[in-house]
Amino acid sequence: MIVTIPILTEHAGDVRALRTFEIRDVCPICGQQRGEPFGTYHFDGSRRLHCDGWTNPCGHIDKYSVVCKEGIPLTICKEGKTIPVFVEPRPIESF
Repeated sequence: MIVTIPILTEHAGDVRALRTFEIRDVCPICGQQRGEPFGTYHFDGSRRLHCDGWTNPCGHIDKYSVVCKEGIPLTICKEGKTIPVFVEPRPIESF
């Protein structure tokens, strides 16, 4: 499962605080299937940032800080440098 999430708790709405990770499709606590990612906002207290979110059917909550440690950051190698890959978060559905 590929998700784009903030790597900073205080991001000030800056898209440079987003990273794309590949994570397991199962909950790290109980092993049940994770929920499908959807577009959402992360609010840091001053600004919001468009990113991915998901709701696990098992009820366990994945914290972005834990997902950053679990996930494999997606990167590319360009001219000998490792550059983070950015995948646009999923669209936010209208209410």
